Amino acid sequence: KTLDAMALAFPSERPELASAAMARRAVREMETFEASRLDVADQLLRTAFDIDQNGLFLAWQSLLKTIQMTELLSSDGAADLEMVESLNRKAIEMDGDNPLVQALVNQVQVLMFTDLGAANAAASSRLDPNLSGAFSMSSMASANMWEGNTETAYHLTKKATTLARRSSFHHWWDTFHCISCIASGRYEEAIQFGESAARVTPNFRPPLRHLLALYAHMGDREKMWDMVAALQRLEPDFSLDKFKFDESYPVRTLRRAKLLDFPTEES
Repeated sequence: KTLDAMALAFPSERPELASAAMARRAVREMETFEASRLDVADQLLRTAFDIDQNGLFLAWQSLLKTIQMTELLSSDGAADLEMVESLNRKAIEMDGDNPLVQALVNQVQVLMFTDLGAANAAASSRLDPNLSGAFSMSSMASANMWEGNTETAYHLTKKATTLARRSSFHHWWDTFHCISCIASGRYEEAIQFGESAARVTPNFRPPLRHLLALYAHMGDREKMWDMVAALQRLEPDFSLDKFKFDESYPVRTLRRAKLLDFPTEES
């Protein structure tokens, strides 16, 4: 709100204000998780960085690329992975003292590279009660889930959803909490947070994927098939066989929790 007020109070040609406005719009575009709007966000962040060499814009772009890869929107996964590494490195070199830069980079490092050191770095830094603290907590939660510390992960993502509850990006943390609830066996709570994320962003695939398996496990076949239809709309090549048996399909926590063993015939 302060930045928006500043944009009205100062000349619009000031580069730092113009680039900050572009970055804010980019984040709003990212919040939709829609393919075309993610492309818009990418271009906005590139332009913002061209105007004002701020490492935070690179960190946001790295998270954006991670989202595109998770959403299976990448046409060249190897090239995008190299880009993510480069963006993270440059962001830290330029603005490594910025807590949000640190948190965003750590989040990506854990998600894309299973870099547990990134989570340790987040843990050793001060966790402010704001967006950077919430990102740090979700990166630590991801690392703990990877190591099997599901209760620790649960409490971290629960706290992160509280910190981020007023953020327009809160469905990101709702999704992480859904996943940590699955890992710790809290399936009803997982459905609650998965449904919350899906209501806000119906084109965001991770909540749909996890809800599909949760509904199947809980015996709600009608809702399960609703999720199948939603994913088929977003992924033309989606099938339950791919969902259940393709090791590269991004449902690692569901596979670990053995929630993919359900009948696939329609009834």
